[in-house]
Amino acid sequence: MSEVELYLGDCKDILPKLTGIDAIVTDSPYGISHKRGQCADRGKGITLGSVGIVGDSEPFDPKHLLVYPNVLLWGANWFSDSLPGGRWLIWDKQEHGGSGDFSEAEIAWCNKGKAIKIFRHMWLGVQRASEVGEKRLHDTQKPVELMKWCIRQLRLPAGATICDPYMGSGTTLVAALELGYKVIGIEIVESIFNVATKRILDASRAAAGQPKLITGHESDLSDMPLFAAS
Repeated sequence: MSEVELYLGDCKDILPKLTGIDAIVTDSPYGISHKRGQCADRGKGITLGSVGIVGDSEPFDPKHLLVYPNVLLWGANWFSDSLPGGRWLIWDKQEHGGSGDFSEAEIAWCNKGKAIKIFRHMWLGVQRASEVGEKRLHDTQKPVELMKWCIRQLRLPAGATICDPYMGSGTTLVAALELGYKVIGIEIVESIFNVATKRILDASRAAAGQPKLITGHESDLSDMPLFAAS
């Protein structure tokens, strides 16, 4: 495969057609009917232009993801009854302070290892330890540094392929590219897919020592095997 493959569509239809996936790292729908601006229930805050979370209005079943050798799922505390044994990873979003109705932590499930680990990184509304001043691009967007930490927990070999089947704004794949891995991303919402495309393009070019693109349109990559048909 190429270093980057991006698919626009439903991951349940696309994943069975793909091979060579070494790890699933994703922030899937949680199945809790989150609505934009309801900070108290998930600490997600408001994202301008939000289209909501597709698939969040019904219980989430992770069985289509559990067939892979390495799996890390954010928000898995909401569907823990559907998971086998594993371990929990905790993101302390408050670190040394914070206030209001935002969630102070989020939880991920991982099928590898036993020890519970905690990553402390401020990310509460406008209070951020990283990506300060950058626009929020997705309702459930997480910091790149957090996703790098997640990927390192899997201890994948060099050259491994990481797939995010609920790609969102592309943070997981940006982190994976910065760590030197190959990536596959799948997103069902076209407007969000386009946002992720620009971010991943820039990360891929940065890894090759090239400048960022201005537009990030698919036509910018007519000479690169980045996009694959679903």
